[in-house]
Amino acid sequence: MPRIKTEELPDGTADPIKAHLRSYGSVECYLTSTQDYLPAAFWAQNQQSIQGQDVTRAAHAALMQQLQQQAPAAVSGAALMALIEFTRMLPFGVDGLDAILMGGMRETTITELAGESCSGKTQLCLLAAVTTAHRGERVVYFDTTNAFSAGRARQLCMANYNDTACLGNIMVVACHSIHALLASLDELAAQASSSDPGARPSMIIVDSISALLSPVIGSTQHHQGHVLVAETGRLLRHIADSLKLAVLVTNHVVGSSYGGYGSRAAPGRDSTATTGQQGGAATGAARLGPGDVNYNFKPALGEQWRGLPHTRLQLSRTPAADSVCATLLASSIKDLGHQAWFSIGETIQDAERPG
Repeated sequence: MPRIKTEELPDGTADPIKAHLRSYGSVECYLTSTQDYLPAAFWAQNQQSIQGQDVTRAAHAALMQQLQQQAPAAVSGAALMALIEFTRMLPFGVDGLDAILMGGMRETTITELAGESCSGKTQLCLLAAVTTAHRGERVVYFDTTNAFSAGRARQLCMANYNDTACLGNIMVVACHSIHALLASLDELAAQASSSDPGARPSMIIVDSISALLSPVIGSTQHHQGHVLVAETGRLLRHIADSLKLAVLVTNHVVGSSYGGYGSRAAPGRDSTATTGQQGGAATGAARLGPGDVNYNFKPALGEQWRGLPHTRLQLSRTPAADSVCATLLASSIKDLGHQAWFSIGETIQDAERPG
């Protein structure tokens, strides 16, 4: 919990309000103290002076005001619909993928790409960065695994726009620890809030968020790791909302391997070959067709991270095809399960579903 710090008044004396708050040691201790939620009973029992009552009242009011500024405001359904309709979209640059997202990534939101290794997560991040930069907008790319390839970004620029000047709008920041990422995000938020709105980035990309958070969570689910997961999600949401930009993050997946125990066919496909008569999972060898995708995988980082992204796409590369399937697993504006297929070559383009 945050600590309460004391400050001096201009005349050099201690601020009585902050001195009173300091006596609790932390915000958590203050909020769990009954004397400030039941002040009348406390004062009557202890016969405090009028001055003491004023200090306690002022301290309570000051802290409640700060907490109310941090608490999310209630918003009506009509206001949310109006916000969605007027929110700007930042497309990936793949028509089918942008279609299932109703235009692309929405400003003020977090979009997550989850998938196995070599499923195309970094490729889509590079394409999104190039597409946004080509429109003359700035992109901040946090590279946590040294996966950013300037050569590949240049290739995408030439294949899609026959121009490489837009690469100047992409700023790459290498972050190899979660603490370095949080410090960089804090610095970015401070600089952007004080700069001209036209100079602010339109997109932040973190590739990959799980590479930084998985080690601090560990197999023992350490408490400090969960705190860092929550703080990272909170900070990304705050930056997206306050600076009116889109945040794109990548995450790995956990679960059974492709075609193994419990594999299921994609929506709309005949899954009788992979499930029993009661709908249970099969225990045989791989039975998925070339157009089927394993949905037993789930995004990593646990339940605490699960609800932080506003939109989640799971990427799956089928072993019998060169194309990648993107499935909409989470969205606040569209029903789930929609799919888009794309191929990765010199450029990234729509592809037919394998037969």
